[in-house]
Amino acid sequence: MGNFLRQRVFSRYLALFSVTLPLASCMGLGHRMMHPDVTGYSNAITETQKMQLLHAMLERRYGNLPTFVNVTQIISGHSAQQTAQLSLAGTAAHIKLENKGFRKGAGPEYSDNGPAITGKLGYEFTDKSTLSYQPILGQKYISNLVHPMPVSTVMPLFLGGIPIDILLRLSMRWVGDISNVRAGKFAGSVRFYLLLEDLRKLQEVGAISVTLEENGKEEAKVFLLFNATSEGDIEQVQREVKRLLHLSPDVKKVEIIQAAHPETEGQVAVLTNSALSMLGQVAAGIEVPKKDIEQGLVPRTVDERSVTRRPLIIVHCSTTAPYDAYVALPFRGSVYWIDDKDFESKQAFNLLKVLCNLATVEGADSKNQDKKSAESRIPTTTISKKTGKISVKAPAGD
Repeated sequence: MGNFLRQRVFSRYLALFSVTLPLASCMGLGHRMMHPDVTGYSNAITETQKMQLLHAMLERRYGNLPTFVNVTQIISGHSAQQTAQLSLAGTAAHIKLENKGFRKGAGPEYSDNGPAITGKLGYEFTDKSTLSYQPILGQKYISNLVHPMPVSTVMPLFLGGIPIDILLRLSMRWVGDISNVRAGKFAGSVRFYLLLEDLRKLQEVGAISVTLEENGKEEAKVFLLFNATSEGDIEQVQREVKRLLHLSPDVKKVEIIQAAHPETEGQVAVLTNSALSMLGQVAAGIEVPKKDIEQGLVPRTVDERSVTRRPLIIVHCSTTAPYDAYVALPFRGSVYWIDDKDFESKQAFNLLKVLCNLATVEGADSKNQDKKSAESRIPTTTISKKTGKISVKAPAGD
């Protein structure tokens, strides 16, 4: 009978263990949620930024001003509580033997008042997520999106290995007297694309570089360096770049300034794009439905193949997008998308995203300007020590 009781106790332990085992596996939930949370939010932000940028390009294509919304804060919290309780109580089995009237073949009577096993299981899970968004509006919209981007912001991207032809094609309106303005049927100057081709060749072999020189409180100065080389064909390309930029054949270092004309010898004057003008120039080459052009909703598509081999970013327009499109967005009854197999378009699209992010993030300079602007709007109060008279001077411009 002892074996019988042990079997019953073991079976009860086994049943409770089989129930509590899955609960025990949920212990340590925090680190298990970290990977799906981080990768999930990262992928969501990336896809949202891609769709927001494509939407901004299409808004500019149709003559509208896009609105940018930045994700400023993500707070995600999880709490999990698990409870598992096991109790064992009771007395040993009671065996009752009846000596009187014991009949042959009859066994003893017993009652099972043995161990009593009880269990308690509990589980509670809470998921709280908070997302904060901030649109770019008012003065910040003008200063960040309408004003041209500083040369000291654009050119350091060259140091990170960004192809200089894509960088200048996006960020520059004029380089010296060479135009990159695309409007109407005009797709830019052929000389501009020849300059980009030569600069890309020099970049690939390390024959040019860019350096920044800090100058105290003023904006950093940007210089283009022509590195020494022993290869004759590379020297020829360097001379051609200098000719296009109207530089001396012997010059090794030139300053890049943001101006319509160089101030002194040994400078290259450039005019940069703003974030909105970058979007507008790229959007000019997006194909749109023919009926929208006929109805005057949008100008004709600029065909850049008249001056270069292909558009910078090829955006397709159709009724549906491929399932594996790099980015796709429904807009005005059509679907616009970029092919995932078009590496050149993806590369330029991502650089455009970087430049727009640089423009839409408020920097230290704009903060200082806002602070000065706010201080200039504060009235000045003066109290005379002699007479005790109080005078209030209104801020300038009020």
